Amino acid sequence: MDTLTIKPVHPKDVIRWIARIWSLASLGMLLFFLAGEEFHPERLTAPEWASLVFFPTGVTFGLVIAWRWEALGGAVTVTCLAAFYAVNGFLGHVLSLGWAFVVLVVPGFLFFLSATLRRRELE
Repeated sequence: MDTLTIKPVHPKDVIRWIARIWSLASLGMLLFFLAGEEFHPERLTAPEWASLVFFPTGVTFGLVIAWRWEALGGAVTVTCLAAFYAVNGFLGHVLSLGWAFVVLVVPGFLFFLSATLRRRELE
């Protein structure tokens, strides 16, 4: 008779799957944002284009990349969020819903954490 063996669940695996599931939710929300707004590119200034490049475009690419390369994708996602805030600070925009942007980017932090834990395991 075969015995059932249960493998222990490692925190790095739990973090990875939370990041993946959350990234799908974040990507879905970003898609709703893009689909729900009328886009008039001729009305955007150069700094506004830079802001748009970082969020949602850069964040989206970072979350997608993180599914294959966690550290790189997480770094791209978090860096794009920081650049988005920097550009908006330069523009003088007050982001009243600033926490919402961070919530959408939490998977980037989690992907980076997962990659760090995996790297430490290999050492």
